[in-house]
Amino acid sequence: PAIHVPLQEVRRVVLTTELVTLALVLFLTFAVSALIARPLRGLARHFEAAAAGDLSAGAAIGTARPAWMDSGDEIGALAKAFGLMQRSLLSIVAAAKTITAGDLSHSVEERGDLADAYNQMLAHLRQMVGQMRDAAGQIDSAVAQMSAASSEQTSSATHQSASISQVTATMSELARTSAQVTESSE
Repeated sequence: PAIHVPLQEVRRVVLTTELVTLALVLFLTFAVSALIARPLRGLARHFEAAAAGDLSAGAAIGTARPAWMDSGDEIGALAKAFGLMQRSLLSIVAAAKTITAGDLSHSVEERGDLADAYNQMLAHLRQMVGQMRDAAGQIDSAVAQMSAASSEQTSSATHQSASISQVTATMSELARTSAQVTESSE
């Protein structure tokens, strides 16, 4: 029976150690999980805001930012990449706003499919505006030619009217003279 006491004591110590170790492992698992999940949830909120159209939300440089956004780990690298994407999109938005103000002189310096599509759209808009300007010039020239032709026709019609009036006056004079000659010969 004396041997059973130390064996029971060893079992109790081993069981207590296992329980303490299990509790410590569970605590560390939840703590590490929280340290990883919290920044990821925060970054997910920033991505959701950007997907909803709010490009100014979250990771913009120069605003108050959580420390994990500037950390050197993978989450910090992901936050930095998001910030770069966000600045690129904001640059394209700013350039698009200049188009809505009627200024077609600003292309974007960013790279990628969206920037390329924007710059192509801008080139096509410039081309269309140039074509419209040329068409307006042609219409203006045609209107000037039509106005000149109309003025020429009006002048010609006025001249013809004056000539007809002169012929009518001459005919009237001739008719009077002929009537006088007929009267005097009778």
